[in-house]
Amino acid sequence: PCRPALPSSVQTMTSPAPRNSSARMTDSFESPPIIEVTVTPAAAAVDPALPAPTSTITLSEYAFTLDKDLVAGKNTIKMVNAGNEPHEIEIIRLAPGKRMEDFGKWMATMQGEPPAVPLGGVTPFVRGKDIQFDVDLVAGNYVLLCFLPDTSTPPKMHFERGMMKEFSIR
Repeated sequence: PCRPALPSSVQTMTSPAPRNSSARMTDSFESPPIIEVTVTPAAAAVDPALPAPTSTITLSEYAFTLDKDLVAGKNTIKMVNAGNEPHEIEIIRLAPGKRMEDFGKWMATMQGEPPAVPLGGVTPFVRGKDIQFDVDLVAGNYVLLCFLPDTSTPPKMHFERGMMKEFSIR
């Protein structure tokens, strides 16, 4: 059957009749009810200005480049993927007296107490999609890591290709 054209703000959707335990399947066909729904466009999304970053970290194959040192306290970091592959960043704080090499050795076996604590980071993102996030840092040693696999066969994790960077906050 033909249906009249509806205004663009009205959409139709079908929904099967509710079932209950006493419902039985029959050979007869009953059309499901048609529900009319009015869709009202949302007001234009507000794109608030992001705060100015305190530093920028550029990610590429297979490196992190900081435009300036990170500092104790709140850091608003802009992440730029200048590589051809997707990248992510994880910031870990090393335990006192531990170095990036200690973390690398622990990663090989994941046995014993980890020599670092993860603080967070950003999920994978591609070239042209910059990301910004805040992190509070205290005095200590830290490592930036990318845990994504590359496209080689067999794949290697980006940090296994050198995408690890140690830095200190004084």
